[in-house]
Parts: sequence; structure tokens; C-alpha cells
Amino acid sequence: MGCCKSSQLERLPSQQQDVDPPSVPSNTQVKIRVASFVRVNRSRITTVYELTQKLGDGAYGVVHKAAHLATGEQRAVKTIRKRKLQKQQALKMLDEVEILKQLDHPNIIKVLEVFESNKSYHIVTELCTGGELFDRIIASKHFTENLAAYYMHQIISAVAYCHERGIVHRDLKPENLLLENDSPEAMLKVIDFGTSCRMNPALPFSSITGTPYYIAPEVLLGKYNEKCDVWSCGVILFILLCGSPPFPGRSDREILDKVSAGLFSFESKYHVEPEWRQVSEGGKQLVRKMLTMNPAQRVSIREVLNDLWLTSRANSHLQDKTLGGRVLDNMQNFRGQCKLRQATFQFIACQLLSLQETRELRQIFMQLDENHDGKLSREELEHGYHLLDATAVKNMEKIMLDCDSDGSGFIDYSEFLTACIDWNSSLNEHRLQAAFRAYDTDNSGTISAKEIKALLQCEDKVDDEVWEEVLRDADTDGDGLIDLKEFKDMMTRKRQ
Repeated sequence: MGCCKSSQLERLPSQQQDVDPPSVPSNTQVKIRVASFVRVNRSRITTVYELTQKLGDGAYGVVHKAAHLATGEQRAVKTIRKRKLQKQQALKMLDEVEILKQLDHPNIIKVLEVFESNKSYHIVTELCTGGELFDRIIASKHFTENLAAYYMHQIISAVAYCHERGIVHRDLKPENLLLENDSPEAMLKVIDFGTSCRMNPALPFSSITGTPYYIAPEVLLGKYNEKCDVWSCGVILFILLCGSPPFPGRSDREILDKVSAGLFSFESKYHVEPEWRQVSEGGKQLVRKMLTMNPAQRVSIREVLNDLWLTSRANSHLQDKTLGGRVLDNMQNFRGQCKLRQATFQFIACQLLSLQETRELRQIFMQLDENHDGKLSREELEHGYHLLDATAVKNMEKIMLDCDSDGSGFIDYSEFLTACIDWNSSLNEHRLQAAFRAYDTDNSGTISAKEIKALLQCEDKVDDEVWEEVLRDADTDGDGLIDLKEFKDMMTRKRQ
């Protein structure tokens, strides 16, 4: 989490109208990045989580459902045995965690923390209970075009977000798309970044990786770029629209031969296949563009995101969704918060809230995010406010300044969640204690300026007196430390 100096440490907005904005230090700005909350924890995972139901097995470990002991929140824990990993595999697994730490998008699985023992790694993520998209396709038999667009829009938005940050997934398939719950409107989460890589425009990828049905033909040739993800998404769209893959086969070899040829059709020798008779030309045309053999002629992920068929169909599916006035009111009231409080609220929003609690906010974020790049610009936020209250635009500059905690010029997903959550109901005793323990790394029962600095993990050089100023706001007895009572008083401080 990087920091830099400026003329004044900006005061962030408060979540609730009766919260009194605390004093903040001057001559500095502390930037907050959610990636710094995800750390390798050396303590035993059983002191933090109760592992319950087994969710699945893999070549290197097992996935369990787990309950956070302090809050009761349900999570997923992937346990990987070190003895089953070669050195390069271990490094790759840790690189996957590093990649996920940097990604903050409502349709990408969020890694929450990592535990390491002598024998295992334990990767803690959000828990999705709706199963795989592949299973939903089988159970549903078919999809309407609107529903296909509804799912594809979420997938493409997540992939576009990754590509714009230099990340290529390389194994996109229905099995790696989880539904957050069993409801028909459940949102998708892209998972399994184990084969993902960072882009280097000067050096194409060469390793052959992926799954036969979804792998791009250029991957088989050992020279490819990020457009391999576009091809995989095109295969997924094909399946969503008709229920079968474009390159079927009885063996991997037969499938890969057809992929290499790149030949698919919506028609048999004499007629249009029944599954495609009701599909619009726009849907078929998008499939053709995504499954173009030559990557140079294939559409980019951004072009897919802006495709008329995708945007119109997805919007028609969501046309009855409206923005909640209460949520945007919460954002406008999110004022005058000190950096320590802001970091703590963001930690709770990212680490301690369930998917169910943030479901409505995720939907609203996606509606506001008009260009679907996984972040909110001033213009997008302004347009969203116009839908409710034109007078709110007068405060737009301050809203952007207050909510943009990492100084990026945009409001990221976690910043939006933090701004909009109703903290009067969400800030309970268990969550406050869990947040306090996150700072109190030496288990002394108090928080020092050094521990604050360690959790915020600033990348830029920041003078020690800055951290003393950050601490001083909550240190009411002046002993240079924050105890649990002072911490809770700071987080729940009311206006006099």
C-alpha cells in the first residue's frame, strides 16, 4: 500500500451522518490499497478458522468450507501440501496469490488471506455456493439470449479488467466460473488463476496451457498473446447459446485437431442446427468475431465488451434494476474520516463481510460502471447521481476525493463498498475485535505506530512522525499506543 506526501492528508467521508470526523495529520497522504490486507500468516489456521465441509479434491490438495471464528463468516480454504509441490510449483502458487491480491473486481474471486505452516499452504477466499457455470448449463438445458448476455457480460468485464492490468488468465472455461449462490440472478466469479501470467508485449507467451475445448489455436502453436482469452470466452458464449461446444470430439486429440483447424458452423450440411434457429444474427456475429482464427484479426476483449449485441442484451436483462437512493446517500455522507479509520473500514469491507451482505452493492457498482472497466470515473459517478438527485453533482469533486482512498483518480470496487455500506448495522463487536487483532500483530493488546505502518505497508518513503500522527487521533490517553477500548471508541465515535 503506497503512500506519498502532499500538502495535507485528505479527510475521507464518514459512513454515517452521526459520526464525527476525527482530526487527521497534515503534510502527508496515506494511500490505501486492499492488496496489503492479504498477508502470509504464520499462525495455525485452526486458531482463526474452523474447517468444516469438504468441497473438493485436487492434485495438490483439498478445498474446505470454513467458518471465521471471530465473525462466523463462511469462507473457502484451499489447502496445498508442500510435499506435493516442486519448488517451481510452489513459486507459481504464490504468484497466483500475488496476482489475485492485485485484482479488485466484483466478478473475480477475492483472496482474503494466506496461512503457511511447515507442511501446508492455506489460501482463504470468498465462498461461492452456487456451483460451476458448467453445471448450471446442464441443469438449465438452454439459455435465453438475454441470460447468455447477462453471464457473458460479467465474464468479459472481469477479463477486460485483468487485461488492462496486464494479466492473462489462460484457462477460462465454465468450470472456472463459479456462481455466488443458487438464485437465478446469481453473479459469477472468475476463479483459478493458477495458469495466469503477466503480459510482456515484447515477448509472446509460448507455454502450451489450457483445456482442450477452450484452448485457442495459436496456443497450440506456442506463440500467442492475451487474445487467447477472447477465444476461450467465445467458446463459452457458443456453449451458452446452444449448449454444446464448437469443437466437439471423442478424445482430446480429436478436439485439438478441430481447434487447430478452427472450423465451426451454426449449420449442418443441409440446414441451420435447431439450437441456433432462435439465436439472433447479432449473437452469431459476436461468436464469429471471437472465434476468428487469426489473433491479429480477432476482436479485443474491450471490443467484445462494447459489442452492441452484448450490451443491449445484458441491459435488457437488467433494465428493471434501479439504483438505491439510500446507497448513494451513504456515499455522499461518507465524510471526514481519518486514515486509520478508513483503512479499518476498508479492511472490514474486504475481509469480514459476506457475499450476501454486499450483493446489492455489487449490482449497483456494475450499473454505475458504464464502460465496465471495474472502476468508477467521475463521469460515471456523476451520471449515477443524476439519476437520483442533480444537486448531488455539486459535491462530485469532494466525493471523488473522499472515496478514492488510493489516489488512483477512480473509485475501485472495494472503495465503493466501503463508502456505501451501512456501517450502523455492519460494525459489530466481533468485526471490531477481528480488525483490532489484524493490527495487533504482536498480540500485546495494543497497537503501535509501527504496527499501523506494517499493516498499511506503504511502498513510498513516509516519515515516522506521519504514523505517530495517524495513531495520535485515537490515542486518547496519550501513552503512544491504542488499546481495544480506544480503537472501538475511534471506530464508533458519535457527533456531540
